[in-house]
Amino acid sequence: MDSTLVGQGGVVDDDVSVLGWGFIGAGSISDDVAAQAISEKVVDPVAVYARRHEQAAAFADRHGFRAVYSTIDELLADASVEAVYIALPHSLHVDATIRALRAGKHVLCEKPFALNAAEVRQGIAASNDRVVAEAFMIRHHPQWQWIEQRIEDGSLGAIRHVLWSMSLDFPEPVQPPTLPGQGSILLDVASYGVNIARMAFGSEPSSVSANTVDLPSGVDVRVSAQLQFGDGTAQIMVDARAPRISTVRIMGSNGYIDVLNPVHAGADGIARLSYRFGDSEASDIDFVRAPQYALQLKDFARCVTLGERPAVDLTDALGNAECLDAIRLSASRNGQLVTV
Repeated sequence: MDSTLVGQGGVVDDDVSVLGWGFIGAGSISDDVAAQAISEKVVDPVAVYARRHEQAAAFADRHGFRAVYSTIDELLADASVEAVYIALPHSLHVDATIRALRAGKHVLCEKPFALNAAEVRQGIAASNDRVVAEAFMIRHHPQWQWIEQRIEDGSLGAIRHVLWSMSLDFPEPVQPPTLPGQGSILLDVASYGVNIARMAFGSEPSSVSANTVDLPSGVDVRVSAQLQFGDGTAQIMVDARAPRISTVRIMGSNGYIDVLNPVHAGADGIARLSYRFGDSEASDIDFVRAPQYALQLKDFARCVTLGERPAVDLTDALGNAECLDAIRLSASRNGQLVTV
């Protein structure tokens, strides 16, 4: 089996402006994004807001943000803030996005952009001429861009099947959720599989059949869904209470790709995939040092600077939300087939 090592060069792009960023939310994901983006020098850290002021202040100290605000509106009134990164609880995403758009800011919002498709449509209605993107950071990782290129150039042939199987060994929540969508494995993790399946087939599914397992609190902790794309299918299986493992395979009429590190690189920092096209021998590719959060913010700045379309814009976010809505509806009907 052949093996190829792919390195990642610098992230800074001289053709792209470094934007002044405001972070709305100061939790763990914001920590990861800020640390990587600032280290790679792709953001100007202007301001931060969090629901707890002391958390925002500590976040600013860690990452060098110059201003800490007590309200979202105060942050949005800062003229130095050109773009905002939103990482609040899921149910607060759309309200914060709309407020930012009305203030004239560009918006990168963590996935899921909204709890449902109706909320995404509210964001679309408010977007005007601002750049708005849903933060599926994996779409900016070199391995997924390589995969997308192999799909587009026909190396895989016609896509026949996508399997996204992931278990995470999450701890049982100590307290029931206090906000809609909080802790949902469908929104938190299965949404990745839905996004990748839609990317692979290059279309929206025609129908969905799904089942979920929910805690007494109503939070879903297991999702099994089958998506129909013409004569192809995608299976999305996610379990929050099983030993941590992931299996992602994209199968076409001319080969397959197995993705061994679909969301985050391994402990050695390497993202690894295997593939075979046509009559060639199976091969491996190792992608090293790919700061996908920094790449995501750099690509967003490119869209703002050069007027390009985000990889996951609101049209894409709407398609994902409509599919997630259909999964939820099918599960509520004991797996009944639902048209998307």
